Amino acid sequence: MSTNAPVVSVETTSSSGAPSVPLSRDEQQADDSNDAIVPAPTTATATTETDDNQEIVANSGNHRKFSNRVFPQKLPPIPKRFKKMSAKSSKSVVKFSSKVKTRSIITSEGFQVVWHNLSFMVEKPSFFGIRCGKKSKSPSVRVILKCLSGSFKSSELTAVMGPSGAGKSTLLSCVCGKQKQGVSGDIRIVGCDRIKVAIISQNDYLTDKFTLREALLFASKTKNTDRKVDHEEVVNNVVNALSLESVFDTRLGRCSGGQRRRVSIALELVSNPNILILDEPTSGLDSVSCLQIIENLRDLTQHKKNPMAIVATIHQPSARVFNMFHNIYVISHNGQCIYHGPPDNLVHHMSYVNLTVPLYHNPADYIVEIASGEHGEESITRLATYRKESLNREINIDNNVDGQTVSSHKLSKMSQKYKFPILLHTYLLTKRSFLLLIREPHLSWIRFSMAISSSLLLSLIFSSDVDSAEGCPPRKEKLYSDNPTNIYTNYETQQKLIESNVGSLFFNTVYLLYNGVLPMLMTFTNEFNCLTKHYTNGWYSTVTYFISKLITDIPVIMICVFLYLSIWYYLTDQIEELWRYLMVLVIGILVVLNGQSQGMICSAIFSRDPVKASYLSIITTTPFFLMSGYLVRTRRMPHYLRPLTYLSYTKYGFESFVITLYGFNRCWYPETTNQTLVQPSWLRFMKVMVASIGEHNANDEDLDFVNEDGDSDEDRATNDILAMFSGQRVTTTSEHKYQSMVMSQFELNDDMLLSNLISLSVYTIVYMIIAYFVLLRQLRKSA
Repeated sequence: MSTNAPVVSVETTSSSGAPSVPLSRDEQQADDSNDAIVPAPTTATATTETDDNQEIVANSGNHRKFSNRVFPQKLPPIPKRFKKMSAKSSKSVVKFSSKVKTRSIITSEGFQVVWHNLSFMVEKPSFFGIRCGKKSKSPSVRVILKCLSGSFKSSELTAVMGPSGAGKSTLLSCVCGKQKQGVSGDIRIVGCDRIKVAIISQNDYLTDKFTLREALLFASKTKNTDRKVDHEEVVNNVVNALSLESVFDTRLGRCSGGQRRRVSIALELVSNPNILILDEPTSGLDSVSCLQIIENLRDLTQHKKNPMAIVATIHQPSARVFNMFHNIYVISHNGQCIYHGPPDNLVHHMSYVNLTVPLYHNPADYIVEIASGEHGEESITRLATYRKESLNREINIDNNVDGQTVSSHKLSKMSQKYKFPILLHTYLLTKRSFLLLIREPHLSWIRFSMAISSSLLLSLIFSSDVDSAEGCPPRKEKLYSDNPTNIYTNYETQQKLIESNVGSLFFNTVYLLYNGVLPMLMTFTNEFNCLTKHYTNGWYSTVTYFISKLITDIPVIMICVFLYLSIWYYLTDQIEELWRYLMVLVIGILVVLNGQSQGMICSAIFSRDPVKASYLSIITTTPFFLMSGYLVRTRRMPHYLRPLTYLSYTKYGFESFVITLYGFNRCWYPETTNQTLVQPSWLRFMKVMVASIGEHNANDEDLDFVNEDGDSDEDRATNDILAMFSGQRVTTTSEHKYQSMVMSQFELNDDMLLSNLISLSVYTIVYMIIAYFVLLRQLRKSA
């Protein structure tokens, strides 16, 4: 133990129950090195045999002191569901009282986190209980951690060592409560009523476009919501503590690897956490950067106002870095603890199981070699057995010692509950998102350029004479003046133009849908990693993130829709009515919002794999296109598939476009018929035929030609002929309104526009709610 460690008063009792003189930390170290591992001989001894048949003498009599580093106190009763596992893994079950009766393990200013019989298991993958072609009644499991016990305390820097895959990160995830499924054992905190934990992952998920000052100010404002907090002072203190003054106004994307790692630590220090957990903070760094980070972490543990407990996983540190830790906790490749204590006591510890560190060999490298199994499984078994025996001896001694009673609590219950001010966090996140949008505009410019180029290309491909393609029946004057050939030719021309224009409307729906889906697939994966880190450490809530993202994306969506539809509307000569143009923009925005929500759902489901998210978006959008009613008319679909069309928001978007452009009196004609014109013979013949059909089928529902206004038979026949050109069944001749053939082909009417807009709005809200809960579930799963 280093000589500059803080002094801890430890009060012991003799066999008569009288308290002895408090020991300083230096006296404890000296006592630990002499007799903590090998107790002084007394009258009563117990012998145990290791795997190599070596006898180790263990004292069970009165002893002045044992090492308080391995397992320094008794815990409350173990839950029943954990007792079975504990009984199998150890020969004796130790009972603990509800209060910790032990020596003063910690000072009044410190705390300690203790775990006992902590195990973690995962189920092996199976397919309906069948594994390797054989049926299994109970699913087999793989044990990652095997009944581990240990502790860490404030004012100390603890390293968790072991080979890759040993379970170092899993142990810390279980201790801090991040991992809940498959965990058994007891985790307690002593000496603190409320705790704040900060977790720093191995990867530095930072927003590269922000400077260090901006990132720290944002972190301080979101995590320290008290108005009395001086955020500038907090930021300056953190920067000075981690020696980041040289990059204070530098963008994070230009920082080195070691600086980025210290920035990740600084972002969590602004909230003054009690426990700081780091996953491999030195990975990928050179020796100088590694040493600097460990020095900074050690200094943080000695902070006078807030002495933290810092725990870090590390692979194979150098000898200098290894000796800077206060404690090390070594896990073998099979999930057993083979050492827990100060680094300068490691060599002495291994010597008692006949393991000697080679000359000029780093003890950290040697213990990791043993933990990885390079020196045989027997060495791991001897170390693990000796540690369990030492642990049981300390617990037995503590049971016979009357000391101060210290309350212990479940760590999961003592973790601080975060409170998020929605308005403040929404404002901060929205401001941050707009700033990022300004500094990283390439994606927005790509979307704008794509909208302009796609609309231009669409306008060149489709005809520009669609303004004459109204799909309306000819005027009465033309029935008198034109011959049937010209009327039929005009009808065919209009039909082709209508097909072209309706095709462009369907393409608009598809383009706008993917205009919302694709940007979300490309950007959300990177955002999710940063969002997971912020959610884990309690920066802000998922609701505020979702609202701020929606507020930020709406202006971009409106600009893209405006550019695309305005160019298309003008170059294709659509009907020049302002309300129709504005309604087309509204429908386009609703379609994009639906696509964006669907893209967020797909991205949240496969948050770590954008390729899978892209395939999922294609799979989920294709049925919507088929059910839109354009490729196959709804009335031609099988009866059992027609109800599914109501689930397609592309159907509502496409139909809304058609009704807006071809409905609402698009075919209204004023009554200007010149009665002096002579009717051609073919028109008189058609009138006679229509009139006779109307009389013969007056009660036929299939030919519902109705004379609602008391017109003459001749006028009624003329109106019926005009109605046949538009494909409609009923006409209202008094107002001289005729429905466009487009409306008739898709079985639409004017009243459906409002219901379609409401359906689009409802689907937008429903998809956003689904996206929110999927995102929340993924965050809770990843956090």
